Amino acid sequence: MIDVSRLEWRPIRWKDPNGGFLQLIPYIPALGPLPTFKRSKRNYPLALLLPSEEIETWNEDARLERSSPGASAIEAITSGGSFGDFITTLSDLSGIDGPRFPDPVPYGLLRRIRKKQVFFIEPDVSDDDWMKWIESSIDYGTRMLRLLSMVFRSRKQQRAMRRYSKSIDLPEHVDGQWNLASAAACAWWQVCESVIGPSLALARDRRFASRLRGAVEMLRMRDWVDEGDSSNMILEVPIHQPWLPSIHSALNENPKPELFDRLKEEEE
Repeated sequence: MIDVSRLEWRPIRWKDPNGGFLQLIPYIPALGPLPTFKRSKRNYPLALLLPSEEIETWNEDARLERSSPGASAIEAITSGGSFGDFITTLSDLSGIDGPRFPDPVPYGLLRRIRKKQVFFIEPDVSDDDWMKWIESSIDYGTRMLRLLSMVFRSRKQQRAMRRYSKSIDLPEHVDGQWNLASAAACAWWQVCESVIGPSLALARDRRFASRLRGAVEMLRMRDWVDEGDSSNMILEVPIHQPWLPSIHSALNENPKPELFDRLKEEEE
């Protein structure tokens, strides 16, 4: 269950104990920025909770959309599964610009900055600990899928969306369609998390929190700060709205920063 009372509609600025800030930006996948989000005129370094390979997927989506607008959404819907159900719901909403691909918020932030200012937080396949996590998540997910048919999961997702829509409190002056979009995102994320289970989800969030702190540390090492003052440094982190509370909680545990190879391309 997603605790909708913890949903954020505006960015959270988390202060790193060693200096600098993580700007946690909530968003709903395949939609533009939340109506409460005001984009800064300044471009900040960016951390994506994704592997570096995701960029090629976004580039493919962009090429497909240029040649056939809306094709990516149709592809997602016809592929089925929980994400297809989520995109179907977004397609039925009026007054909201979406669904759109590549994912508008993180892709839009990425296009505004230089490649060397991007940190990919999800470890790559060369990371042994991460590969063990993936193997464990596959084992857990396989067991869960044996218990739940696709049809049953789809119905469960729809029921969860209706339940969440009754509990989400929108900020003032925000169109009611965003209630349904947020509820759909929560229901989809609930299915995603149920496939890996709470223990693996917590392990992932703690690892990502460590690497987010590591990214801030690497920014300090690169001297990407205003006038040498690390207290003013900001690293932007777009996060799915229903996922943000658990990442925020993991950061509040103040995990040890994990340094990592940020972009293999720079080393090649």
